[in-house]
Amino acid sequence: MSAPAYSNLYSQALQTLAKEPENPDAIRSVARSLVCRGWPYIARLYMNSLSEDRRTQDDMVIAALIEEGCASVTKLAPSPEGPVQAVDRIPRTQSDLIRMVDLAMLAGQGSVFTVGCGFGDLPVILSAFGLEVFGVDPDPLSIDVTRYRFYTLGLTCGHFRLGDLVIHPDPDNCFDSVVLVDVLDRVPDPSSVLQEAQRLVKPGGRILVSIPDSYWVTRPEKISIFTKQTFLKLLRENLNGTVTLLDSEGWLSAVVVVDKLGETNCPDVSLYLKPFYVPCHGNPLVSIIVPTYNRASLLLRSLTSLFNQTYKNIEIIVVNDGSTDSTEEVVAPYLDRIKYLKQPNRGSPSAMNAGIKEARGKYVWVFADDDVALPRKLEVQVPLMEASGAGLIHSAAISVNENFEVIHVWVPAEFSPDSIMEAELLGNRFFTPTVLVPKKVIQDVGMYDERLIRAQDYDYWIRIVHRYPVIAADYLCAFYFQHTGARGSSFDSFDVSNVAKKTLEYERIIFDKVYQSIPLSAAFPSVSKYGSPVVEAEALLVRAVVVAKRGLLNYAVTDIERAANLMKSNPFTLSIKARECVRMLGDILGNCEDKVVARSGLIGLRDILAKSREQLTLDSCCL
Repeated sequence: MSAPAYSNLYSQALQTLAKEPENPDAIRSVARSLVCRGWPYIARLYMNSLSEDRRTQDDMVIAALIEEGCASVTKLAPSPEGPVQAVDRIPRTQSDLIRMVDLAMLAGQGSVFTVGCGFGDLPVILSAFGLEVFGVDPDPLSIDVTRYRFYTLGLTCGHFRLGDLVIHPDPDNCFDSVVLVDVLDRVPDPSSVLQEAQRLVKPGGRILVSIPDSYWVTRPEKISIFTKQTFLKLLRENLNGTVTLLDSEGWLSAVVVVDKLGETNCPDVSLYLKPFYVPCHGNPLVSIIVPTYNRASLLLRSLTSLFNQTYKNIEIIVVNDGSTDSTEEVVAPYLDRIKYLKQPNRGSPSAMNAGIKEARGKYVWVFADDDVALPRKLEVQVPLMEASGAGLIHSAAISVNENFEVIHVWVPAEFSPDSIMEAELLGNRFFTPTVLVPKKVIQDVGMYDERLIRAQDYDYWIRIVHRYPVIAADYLCAFYFQHTGARGSSFDSFDVSNVAKKTLEYERIIFDKVYQSIPLSAAFPSVSKYGSPVVEAEALLVRAVVVAKRGLLNYAVTDIERAANLMKSNPFTLSIKARECVRMLGDILGNCEDKVVARSGLIGLRDILAKSREQLTLDSCCL
């Protein structure tokens, strides 16, 4: 079958399903197309929707092909989202992610219509801000991948259909906002797209437009190339409203507040494919603990974001840790919606522990008094936790400054069970405002260490990762504020300029505990898994770097000497990672003020290099 005919068959089947969601022939056709295109996970969803009385002998063949495809994809790219790498997706840079977040922040609330779904990146980001997302794309695979991404996140707020980028069957004045990202530069007539957006958006609604700046165009499919002048001219000639150009390097972006009259309408959901079925995992209570100390000016913003959670079975426990400002006046109007505790100032960990003791929920979410949660945080995380039984879930977050300007979009990395503990020891991998933990896990690992006025969350995540699996959800869940206010408590207050120094001071306490209480084989499961002196020596050198960076040089020297003894009895070639650890340890010890400790460590490093099967030297260190 030729490529055009094959694509047309897929498109026709998808359009049929929009009108007849249970049409068995259309379901089979879409499933076959998805298997051939390398997306068996989505094909399985379609085939599972076929009722038993409609199944045929051919369906057994399709199901066998799907399972074979799923097995091969899992071997190539183990991921809960399936074969994401099987499609030529445009990699999302920080610049692109920040642009999408900026636009989503300006989209307002209600319904949003996206012209062009891509592979779901922008629709997923828009959904995180509480919007009901509608989308159209001419590529059936883009539609199915976008729908599948919503399904894996447990979201039913996404409605997508196959269609033209220019002309749409939706009624006039039916969307609160229309988003055109990388569309005007790909169509022959950008003016008609803008005029259609003006028709679709409600009076007073917003049209958000973004395309690459002419100096940044790199892809060959661009039909039109715009400068700032031609971009603004196009908007003003085709849209009635106030045009505001956004400041974004590499992109031409604008928001237009539409000025027009007319009756507002609701989007016609029947025009769109129904969301994939999302299984229900119950409605457990979530306890949200908000420790606060002298943040009256920020606290209400944080609480409002919790009140606005789409998941409603929550209890909010505010713990006033001896504030001397107007915190009590701020919370007074909301005492019917929160549980309010007050204690003398003992530091954030003490306030967290006080809240945990009062928590009645199955899950606990500790949330800072200066951060802001996105509306669907719990809606996404709770079902994922219910299905997984993990000890912790964490998600993507947005770092912003005091003016709410986006600095960085942090996306959680996936780690295997064998590597997550090592990764966490090398540096905190979890954005605290996004973390959700089962209460039973807290009961197992114990309370927060009240000695730690800084990095107490890092200590806690290490303790959880040591005992439980964790899961990451690539979904924006919170704003994390980087501000210049004071940190700490009344008895250990410090300025933002001293955060790094104070963090190191408290991390020294954490890693003293880690070294004493967590065996090497628990921190590095590959040591037990492989039983190899090569693997053990590498783990010892990695841990030596971890503790040396926190100033625990005696522990580092002990691990260096253990690695050297392994080398003496079993000479082997150092791995690239081990060599890098030797170099880093040489630099640290070479600058150490304690010359006795430094000498012991450097001798151990020299012994390791001398026994290596390759001729290596430690040029950066001298005895």
